[in-house]
Amino acid sequence: MKKFLPKLFLVFLIFLPLSFASPKTFAFGVFTKHSTPVLLTGPQSWDSVRVAHPSIFFEDNTIKLWFAGHNDQYWSSGYADSLNATDFSKYANNPVLFWDTNNQSEPKNFNTPSVFKDGSTYKLWYTSTPDDTTNFRVGYAESSNGFVWNKITYNALSLSSPTWGAGSQAHPFVLKVGSEYKMWFSSTDGGNWQIGLATSPDGITWTPYAGNPIITKTQIWEHNDFGGSSVIFDGTTYHMWYSTNSPFSINYATSPDGISWIKPADKNPVVLPGAPGTFDNQVVADPSVITLPNGTTLIYYTALGPYNSQTKLRIGLAADGPLPNGNPTPTPTPSPMPPATTKIVVVPGFGGSWNADAFLNCKSSGYEGNWILNPLAESIYSPLTDSLSRAGKLPLLYAYDWRKQIPDTISGLTQFIDANTVPNEKVDLVAHSMGGLLSTGYLQTSQQNNRLDHLVTVGSPLNGMPHAYPAWAAGKAWNDNFLFRSAMTILLKRCNKLHNLTDFESVHQYVPSIQNLLPTFNYLRDKKTKQLKSTSSLHIQNNWLPIGLSNPFFGVVVGTISGNNQKTLTSIIVKNPTNKQVNKGLWLDGNPTDKEYTKTGDGTVLGISSVISGATNTMLPLSHTGVIQNPLGVQTILDFLGIPSVQALTAQEPTSALVVMSYPSIFEVTDPDGKTKHDTSGIVAFANPKKGKYKLILQPKKFGNDIIVAQFLSDGRTLWKEYKHNSIFPKFATITFDEKNPIEDVMK
Repeated sequence: MKKFLPKLFLVFLIFLPLSFASPKTFAFGVFTKHSTPVLLTGPQSWDSVRVAHPSIFFEDNTIKLWFAGHNDQYWSSGYADSLNATDFSKYANNPVLFWDTNNQSEPKNFNTPSVFKDGSTYKLWYTSTPDDTTNFRVGYAESSNGFVWNKITYNALSLSSPTWGAGSQAHPFVLKVGSEYKMWFSSTDGGNWQIGLATSPDGITWTPYAGNPIITKTQIWEHNDFGGSSVIFDGTTYHMWYSTNSPFSINYATSPDGISWIKPADKNPVVLPGAPGTFDNQVVADPSVITLPNGTTLIYYTALGPYNSQTKLRIGLAADGPLPNGNPTPTPTPSPMPPATTKIVVVPGFGGSWNADAFLNCKSSGYEGNWILNPLAESIYSPLTDSLSRAGKLPLLYAYDWRKQIPDTISGLTQFIDANTVPNEKVDLVAHSMGGLLSTGYLQTSQQNNRLDHLVTVGSPLNGMPHAYPAWAAGKAWNDNFLFRSAMTILLKRCNKLHNLTDFESVHQYVPSIQNLLPTFNYLRDKKTKQLKSTSSLHIQNNWLPIGLSNPFFGVVVGTISGNNQKTLTSIIVKNPTNKQVNKGLWLDGNPTDKEYTKTGDGTVLGISSVISGATNTMLPLSHTGVIQNPLGVQTILDFLGIPSVQALTAQEPTSALVVMSYPSIFEVTDPDGKTKHDTSGIVAFANPKKGKYKLILQPKKFGNDIIVAQFLSDGRTLWKEYKHNSIFPKFATITFDEKNPIEDVMK
């Protein structure tokens, strides 16, 4: 297979799907490329290196896109959709088809998805391979919603010698004509890649055409190898777009039966690489073609070239007709109804997002890569995003640099919402913890220009929280919240070491958002007078809250969900700081001597701090994590958004963790049960880890990498050890975790 594509790709380029009813008479004009890619890599790690192999399906005025993503280790398949053909929103729970590391019989790569809908069932054919270089096979999966797939077989064609194509099969494109399924696929028997045909009565059992291959090099504009294809049947004629390489081009052919093909000279080639410096100046391949009801034909394709100073595989678009207002709907009404709210933006809280370069190299700006969901927070937010998906909604997780002050992050959320909506479209917004400050700030800033239908804050410190005081006053992370403590520990350990700073200096320089979390209510009790100090008299004050939102909330339905009946810090008893502390700027409003607690809170945020006057305020007997993770919390969120009930996943709240970090590196860690986790942007995390031995395999990307092993214990202690790997060769090690008898130096 490597002969078909340059080694850089480690892949083959593909085709595309559709079960879209084409017009009886089909014709297309001159194709014009969109000037920029329509799908980029990231921000999640699974597709951070490459995106390719589009598979387009048109349904309910929505362009649905399945595509392949690469994380520099293997291929998986994901989903995105668009209402205007160019702006795609990626599914929050991507990838949707991927390697199950617990199943050793599975192939490692799930590539080149080809999807269409047959009745109520989504059907997907894909290329599977254990190593992306040999033994390519066509697999098959089914789904009721296009997100959760049941893998039926890894080898649907089951070809054997001397049948043509027995060596390798890839790039499947499937079309159902009448009661018969037709699959065009690429194969090689040691020579160049060519295109063959197979038929099936059920899409599972296939019979290859005896005269294969059916598409070979016959024209001057064709080149050595044939990759992915995409076919439209208009009732009388089959129309195929296919790619060849060395050099790359996308070409066109017609056939009366899907077997014998004519390649018209006046139509070919259809798409060529762009001019030097453009995002597709090296590769155009894997066409996926649909025709909209207005007659406009769209070709989505794999592209390679420079864009934003990086050369990567991305997905481009060419169209033979205009897309007025960016809207592919062919017959807009004079007063169009706003699109139904189907997208739910989920904003995590403090510590819920991760960027390896920013964290491990302590950078406040100029860092590489995108922000992603912190692996330590996956079990916290996955019950909600999974329930939204199963309810037919599209969750969009917004990962952001929560270290910055709220006013500096509002524009990012605004851009994210705008990029994932079309004119008149609104989203629902679910914001947890500190994410509620950002989200209410977005509404207050956008006012009448907001793009929200519903906004619900969940466990959000809308009037601050007392345990922000020790963090801002002295750089101390108390143990009231696990995610807060773990994120703060990682930042302080790295910033202190790399920049020779104290905890206090690191917080003020690299985590200024903590000032936005200080209480606006009286919370410091003078040990001598027994009286609460007025916040207006303090040296340290919140510089952002309160937001000041009021009903009718600029037309948005606003609600809050708060936890209750949990031991929650309500006030801190303080004494006067020493002169030495004052000279260092520490504990200016009082040195803590004791704490006071109440049961009217979620364990982190007080009930009085998490409500909005005039909003729909709901109180649940849950913890700060439980209000977003527990089935009762998830169902309450769905009820507020008007989404039908689904059975939510159950997940255990994280109280301890084993975390392995290294950047830049590629590594994996296998737990005592044999389950392997691959690094997500420089981190592997096991929440509530089992006792036992964890196997590490690490390939550094530079000489002298740090390997960090952090043990966050349930009793509040943190054991931290950094190891220097002075080699460019792989590291193999065993990490022993035992919470009852912990030791710091655990890696051997």
